Amino acid sequence: MPPGLPQGRVKTDAAGRKQLEAALQAGHGIDKTTPLSQLIALDVAFHSAIYRLAGNPVIEETIAPQWPHMRRSMAAVLTELDYRDSAWTEHQTIAAHVLAGDAKAAEAAALAHAQTAGHKTEERLTALEQAA
Repeated sequence: MPPGLPQGRVKTDAAGRKQLEAALQAGHGIDKTTPLSQLIALDVAFHSAIYRLAGNPVIEETIAPQWPHMRRSMAAVLTELDYRDSAWTEHQTIAAHVLAGDAKAAEAAALAHAQTAGHKTEERLTALEQAA
């Protein structure tokens, strides 16, 4: 599981599971014409569903002041049309492991997603800086 996501809660929290599944379904409806603001909102909804499913309010309290920075990073990454589908494929992989209760696989998938997004953000910001 991603840090803080207890396996027992994942199995018993039907509302949390439903919220995660709804976030995934909404994310799979995106395409190249989906506005960036909607992409960011959908991405936030996915990550928020994971945090809420953890049942640990400290996670949500800790991330709350970081959302403006995270949204900027998401915007930098999601402007790349080629990464939009990949991001949701990564989300699907994370969620599948979470919902199956496979802690190690979920953690590995979440780490890979974070690293990919981090690299994409760095590449995008570097390109913007060089263009300026």
